[in-house]
Amino acid sequence: MARNTTRKGISHDLTNTDGKTAATPFTRIPDGLREQISNPQYAQLSFEDRLLLLVDLECNRRLDSRTKRRLKLADFPMQATVEDLDFSPERGLERRLVLELSQCNWVDQALNILVSGATGTGKSFVACSLGTAAIRLGYSVRYFRTARFLLSLTAPARRLVPQFTALSFQNRCVDPG
Repeated sequence: MARNTTRKGISHDLTNTDGKTAATPFTRIPDGLREQISNPQYAQLSFEDRLLLLVDLECNRRLDSRTKRRLKLADFPMQATVEDLDFSPERGLERRLVLELSQCNWVDQALNILVSGATGTGKSFVACSLGTAAIRLGYSVRYFRTARFLLSLTAPARRLVPQFTALSFQNRCVDPG
C-alpha cells in the first residue's frame, strides 16, 4: 500500500526511497521503512521509536558487515567459536581460563597467548575461537601458523621493519601447529 504524505503542500511517496537513499551509506533504512509502512503494528509507535528502530537496524548491519570483513581478513583456516569448544575432562581445557581469555583483556595489556599441544589436539581450533572472540569485541586479528610466521621473520631486513611495525599495531593469533 503506497502512502503519500503532504507537508507544506509537497507530496512524498514514502515507498519510493531507493533513489534518494542510494546516494547515502544507509543501506538498511529503506527496507526498514518499507517494513514499517506495510506493517500496521508500527503505526502505534511514536516517530522517535520508529526512527530508533531504523537507526538500530542500520547500526546492526554495519556491525555485522565489519565483523564479516574482519573474519575474512583474519584468514582463519576454519570457523570456530568459544561456544563450539569441547570442555570435556579428557580435553583438558579449563573452561574458566578459556572464557577469561575470550574477553580479550590480555590484548589490552599487550600480552601474548601461546597455544601448544600434541598434533590433533585442537590447537588451531582454540586459536581460531579466541581470534573470533576478539573480532566480535572489535579487534582486528590475523591468523598465522608458526612456520609461516617464522618464515616471514627471515625476510630481508628491508621488509622486516614494516612487519614489526605492523605487529605492534595489530592483534595476532599465532598457532604453533
